[in-house]
Amino acid sequence: MYIAEKGKPAQRLADAQPTLHRILLNKWYVDEIYDVIVVAAIDALADTCAAFDATIVDGLIAKVPAFFVSIFGSILRAFQTGVVHVYAAFMAIGLLGFGWFFVVPHPTATVEAVGTDTGDYIVTAAPGMGYQYRWDADGNGQFDSEHTSDLMTVKVHLDEGQDKNILLETTNAFGLRRQATVPLTRPKPKPMQLGQN
Repeated sequence: MYIAEKGKPAQRLADAQPTLHRILLNKWYVDEIYDVIVVAAIDALADTCAAFDATIVDGLIAKVPAFFVSIFGSILRAFQTGVVHVYAAFMAIGLLGFGWFFVVPHPTATVEAVGTDTGDYIVTAAPGMGYQYRWDADGNGQFDSEHTSDLMTVKVHLDEGQDKNILLETTNAFGLRRQATVPLTRPKPKPMQLGQN
């Protein structure tokens, strides 16, 4: 077919079936289909991973924390002078801060409602070393009792829609006093709408 007849039968077959000849000549288009389905998908996945690595991993996860570490390192570097008396001064300032915190009384309180709609509230003062308390639970500007360490809580009743400011005075073991106002509010009940149970 190819030597004696110089390829004429093959040409006749190609002319008789041009579509089949083109498919066989291009090896069933396996390479083209593989390029479109597999190679293009792998290239797209590789491009996506490269973009994710460049923007998220290298950009956010690596550069942002490094930026903040660099800033805080520059700030802390100013305090790390190697001069011992500067370090001693910072320690003294820190000890003064701790001392101030423990010497000055802190009159803070928490409010807890007793029941759901009773209008009774329990106001509890925060504990402290050597603290004594006195309250103005009526909100009239007059303290109800003298200082005592047993009176950490006070019970207050509010009518519907009533507001009251409770005054707490705390005295510590050094005789220093501080006052704080604890606001209490009992909202008015919402009117029931028709159709509600």
